[in-house]
Amino acid sequence: MRFIPMTLVLLCYANIMAYGQQPIAVTGEVRDEAQTPMEFVNVVLLQKSDSSFVTGTTTDASGRFSMPYAGNLERYLLKASFIGYQPYFTQPSTPNVGAITLRPDATMLAGVEVVGNAPRFKMSGEGVTATIRDSRLSDLGTAMDVLGQLPFVSAKDEALTVFGRGTPIVYINGRRMYDDTELSKLSSNDIKSVDIVLNPGAEYPADVKSVIKIETVKKRGEGISGYVRGRFTKSRLEAGEEQLDLMYQRGGWELTGGIYARQLRQVYDFDFTTTYDNLDAAIHNWSTAPARDRQLNPYGGISYSWKEKQSVGMKFQHIEYTNDAVMTGGLTAHGTGLEQDLLTRELSGMSRYRNYLNAYYSGTIAKNLTAKWDVDYAYGHNPMYQDVTYLSDGKETERIVTDTRLGYRLFATKLVLTTPAWKGQWTYGVDYSYTRTKQSFDTNEAGEEHELANNQNTIKQDSRAAFARYDKSFGKFSAAAGLRYERVEANYYEHGQKVDGQSRAYHDLFPSINLSYAGDLQATLNYSRSVDRPSYWALRSSTQYDNAYWLEIGNPYLRPQITDQLSLMLQWKDLQASVDYNIAKDVYSVPSTQSEKNPAVVISKYENFDEKELSAYISYSPKVGLWQPALDCSFYKQYRKYAGRTFNKPTYEVEMKNSFAFRKKWQFGLNARVYTSGHSDFNYRYGMFRLDAYLTGKLCRDKLVLSLVGNNILNTEKVKTVIDMNHLFIRNITRQDTRNVRLSIAYRFNATKSKYKGEQATGEMNRL
Repeated sequence: MRFIPMTLVLLCYANIMAYGQQPIAVTGEVRDEAQTPMEFVNVVLLQKSDSSFVTGTTTDASGRFSMPYAGNLERYLLKASFIGYQPYFTQPSTPNVGAITLRPDATMLAGVEVVGNAPRFKMSGEGVTATIRDSRLSDLGTAMDVLGQLPFVSAKDEALTVFGRGTPIVYINGRRMYDDTELSKLSSNDIKSVDIVLNPGAEYPADVKSVIKIETVKKRGEGISGYVRGRFTKSRLEAGEEQLDLMYQRGGWELTGGIYARQLRQVYDFDFTTTYDNLDAAIHNWSTAPARDRQLNPYGGISYSWKEKQSVGMKFQHIEYTNDAVMTGGLTAHGTGLEQDLLTRELSGMSRYRNYLNAYYSGTIAKNLTAKWDVDYAYGHNPMYQDVTYLSDGKETERIVTDTRLGYRLFATKLVLTTPAWKGQWTYGVDYSYTRTKQSFDTNEAGEEHELANNQNTIKQDSRAAFARYDKSFGKFSAAAGLRYERVEANYYEHGQKVDGQSRAYHDLFPSINLSYAGDLQATLNYSRSVDRPSYWALRSSTQYDNAYWLEIGNPYLRPQITDQLSLMLQWKDLQASVDYNIAKDVYSVPSTQSEKNPAVVISKYENFDEKELSAYISYSPKVGLWQPALDCSFYKQYRKYAGRTFNKPTYEVEMKNSFAFRKKWQFGLNARVYTSGHSDFNYRYGMFRLDAYLTGKLCRDKLVLSLVGNNILNTEKVKTVIDMNHLFIRNITRQDTRNVRLSIAYRFNATKSKYKGEQATGEMNRL
C-alpha cells in the first residue's frame, strides 16, 4: 500500500499497550447438563448491594464469555440465564469462573414445547435483535418470509429494504450473502436470531447504511445432511424454482455443494403520457411485456475448523442469468412532426454470468487478539441487447438496434482485528479492492439518427481503506466511536485513451459515534457519515433507447453522494421507534428535460444535487393469546429543490400484520398495507393498498414444511406516478405481476449447522 494512515499507527500502538496492561475481565464457559457448550446464554454482572445491572454479554458458539469490569470483583454477582433453564448465580472470587452448568427448569413438563414468550425484539446500540427460534416466525417458510415480519424491514415481492436506509447487506453465520436468492434458500426453521443493524460501525464499507445478520440454529451431528425445496408460483403466467443443498461434516471438516434453478415469468404493463407546457404536442406510449427470467446457480465449498476458534475455508459460486422480453405496444404522437399512430415491437434481453470465489481465515492469533481475513475474486459479463421496430399499417417504418456489453474483474481483501483494551474493545483493520470494468455500446444507422453513438470505455478503480472502532460499557450506558478512511482512485478510458477530466480520486473520512442507555426505556443516539457511489451503469457514456421520444443517458462525471445522518432509537416493552435526519450532498438521480434538437424528445440523464430528509418509524407488537399483531407506521419527507420546483410532499405508510396460531404446527397470517400519496425522488406517487395472506404447516416430525402464500390478493397494487418539471408533465401507470399464489414444499434430513465463516470483503459487486 502507498500510505500508512495515522489511525492505523495509533491503533497498533494501542494494541501493544493493551498487551502490557492485561485488561481485567470476567471469563468462563457455560454448558448444559450433558456438558455441551451453550451458545447465546445471557451472562451479566450485577451490583451485589442492590442487584442493579452493570454490564453483560452472551456466550459464543463454544459457550465462552468475557466481560470487562472495574474495581473490586467482590462487589459483583454473576448471573447466567437461558430460556427453559434455571438461572445461575455466583459470587466470582477470581476473574476466571470456570465452567458453569445450567439445569433444566423443573417446572417445564416433559414433552411440552415452549414457544418463547420473552420479548421478541431487543434493542442494542447498533439496532434491533429478533429472536426467531421457538417463535411463530420460525415456521413461516424461508428467511425472506421471516424478514418481512420484522420491524424496520420490508421484504415485499422479495425486494429487501430497511426503512430509511435502503437495501441492506446480509450476513448468514458471519458470511456475507452474495446472491439475493440465498434468503429464499434458507429455511426459517434454521434461524436462531436476526440482528437488524441500523447504525453500522467503521468496520463496514462507508456505502453500507444497514446490515442484517442472521444466525442459524446450532445442531449436533455429523455425516451427510440435505435440504430439498420446490416452489410453484401462479400469476398471469407460471413460474417455478428448485433447490438442492448437500453437506458432509466429519471432525473439523465440512464439504458443501448444491444447485439452485429458477424460471420466473411475469407480465408488465406500462402506460406513459407526455405533454408539454411550451409545446402543442402529446405523446402516448402503451405496452405490455411478458418477461422470462432464468437462473442457474451451482455452488460448493470446503472449510476446516480446529481448536474451536480457528477456521479456514473457501467457497465458489457460478451464476448464469438470462432475461428475455417481447414488448408489444403502441405509440401515438401529435404535434411532433410525426402525425400518425404506430405499433411497436421490442425484443430485449440480458444474458449475464458471474464466477465468484471467497476464501477466509478466522481465529485467535494471540492471547487477546482475534483476526478475520477474507479474500474475494470475481469476474463476469453483463450483455444487454435491444431491437425496436415501428410499424404503420402493418409495414416496418423504422428499426433501432442497440447492443450494450459490460465485462468486469474484481479482487478484494479485508483484515479485521479485535483486541480488548482499557476495559473495552478495539476493532480495527484494513481493506483493499481493485475493479476493472469494460463497457461497449453499439447501434445501427437508425439509432445514430436518434442521437445514439457507438462508444467504448473502461474504468479502473483502486480502493483502499483503514478503519477503527472502540466500544465500552459503563453501568447501564455504552458508547462506541469509529473512524474510517477511504482512498478511491478511478481512472476513466475511452477507446483505450485515459480521459483526465473524467478520472477521479477521493480521500474521505467517515466518523461514527454511538451512545446507548439500557433501562426500562432503551435509547440509542447515533451520528454517522456514509457514501453512496454511483453504479458503473450510471457512469456509462452510452445512451439507452426507450422509444423515439425517450432516451436515458449515463454520466461519467457523477460524484459520490455523501450523507450525514443523526438518528434516535427508542424501545419500551413492545414498542420500537426511530427518528432520522439526513443531510445529503451530491445526491444523484435522473431528472427529465427536453432535448435541444427536438423539444418533443425527453432526455433522462443522471445529475448531482443536494437535499435533506426527515423520516420516522414506530412499531407496536403485543401478544394477545393466539393472535400476534404488529402495527408499523412510518413517515418520510424529502426536502428537494430542482429547476425552481420543490418535491417535498411527505409520504406515510401503515402496515398491519396479523398472525394466528391455530395448532402447534399450523399458523395463518393476514397483512394489510396502505401507502399515501407524496413525493419520492422526482416522482409524485399516488397512494395504494395491498393485502397479503399466508398459511404454513409442518409435517413428518417437522422435516416437511408446506407453505401457501397469496400476494396482492385483491389486485389493488398499481403504481401511478406523475413527473411535473422542466415544461414536462409525464404520467406513468405501471401494473406489475404482483398478484400471485405460491405453493412451497421443503424437506430436510439430518440437519447440521454450517461451519463456514467467510464473508465478502467488499461491496463493489453491488455496483457491478
